[in-house]
Amino acid sequence: MTDDDLVRELWAALDGPPDAPERITRDRAPTALDRAALPAAALARATVAVCSLAAAELAAARSGGPVPPVRVRDRAVDGAFRSDRLVRLDGRAPVTFAPLSGFWRAADGWVRTHANYPHHRARLLGALGLPQDAGPSELAAVLAGRDAAATEEAVYAAGGLAVAVRDRDTWARHPQGVAAAAQPLAGRRPLAPGGAPLPPPGREPGYAAAGLRVLDLTRVLAGPVATRTLALLGAEVLRLDAPWLPESQDALDDTGMGKRSARLDLATADGRAAFGRLLERADVVVTGYRPGALEALEGWPRRNWRRAGRGWWWPSSPRGGGPAPGPGGGASTVWCRRRAASPWPSGPPARRTPRPAPCPPRPSTTAPATSWRRRCCAP
Repeated sequence: MTDDDLVRELWAALDGPPDAPERITRDRAPTALDRAALPAAALARATVAVCSLAAAELAAARSGGPVPPVRVRDRAVDGAFRSDRLVRLDGRAPVTFAPLSGFWRAADGWVRTHANYPHHRARLLGALGLPQDAGPSELAAVLAGRDAAATEEAVYAAGGLAVAVRDRDTWARHPQGVAAAAQPLAGRRPLAPGGAPLPPPGREPGYAAAGLRVLDLTRVLAGPVATRTLALLGAEVLRLDAPWLPESQDALDDTGMGKRSARLDLATADGRAAFGRLLERADVVVTGYRPGALEALEGWPRRNWRRAGRGWWWPSSPRGGGPAPGPGGGASTVWCRRRAASPWPSGPPARRTPRPAPCPPRPSTTAPATSWRRRCCAP
């Protein structure tokens, strides 16, 4: 499948006009993404092209003018998709994965673990009967003697994250694989007949989403990157986190640019009241919660969700979707469980240490990130 084919497939999944992709032009160049084991470069270029085309249509709809052309620079796409490796804060490189997060040889295949958060690390080690100070060598020894699927079930039962790496045929026969294959790539559902009217252009007309208020209820990677993109397009993004949930500062440095953030306890009446006021003012709500989780809040009528915001957006399919609830987790573990995993007959390749150029200091977490990101990520 070529880049153009993938663009058309993604655009059609959004019900976009079939001739719109003709407005896209590309500045082609070889990039580091081209060396990936999976077709990451094609997916990256296509998603950026489709996102840019949607932004162009939004700008035209808000201004009443024509849809502008879209230009995609391969090297800039490469920088944006590898931003977690390129970003620098005071000259320090981020730690993207903890020592116990990675691919490990199992007795019958491979296991992917996620232990970046302290509670995930503790549950992973506890499920495997390891002491809390165990390191990579101890984890590797235990996993090598266990079946991959048994490890997945045991760690999930303990509230941790570990998934068996399955080949395409095995995944296609798995109940969740069958369910995932039946789902559309993207879906849309009107919140009200005729939809909500678009607000007029913001004070920065050069940005498609200028003036739009976005409530960010996401964590880890997929959702924060989606809302970072909206901030790059000019939206006013507010990320909300629970006070007791840990978050990687390195992840926030990468995905939090251009956003504001706050902590809000939805377990309290005051927190829910404040949340309701924010919802009433939001134009877009982006959430990574499982369906039903927010509706289950005590004292929160379901009708509140129906009138909140102009649109809801799940940046990835609900985690653990399928015939039975599955483990949550970041994109890396979901990919292994749900995306017909291993392309490596003899196991994943060794990690390569990137050698990016240092970036200039970030001016402020609340300042618009457009110019800083261009200096940092565009070669």
